[in-house]
Amino acid sequence: MTSWWALWGDLEKIGQRLQQAQDGCNEAKQKLSSGRGNVLRQAEMLKELGVKPSKSLPPHLLEESDNDATAPVHSVHSTTPAELSLGS
Repeated sequence: MTSWWALWGDLEKIGQRLQQAQDGCNEAKQKLSSGRGNVLRQAEMLKELGVKPSKSLPPHLLEESDNDATAPVHSVHSTTPAELSLGS
């Protein structure tokens, strides 16, 4: 009988660790898809600017993303030759 209880305890530990792994995975996905200027939104903005990626993001990821277009991200600024003057 003792071996059954030991096995049950091991299975409980495995279940807890699987839950911890799932929680960690969900937290990592959340960091990619939420917040101001999240990575998924920035990737879509690059496409809008004309970058042609070799692969597309899965639609379900884009749906989960906070697509707040007002979120500040690093702006793309085209530089004129006059702005490139190096102190001359």
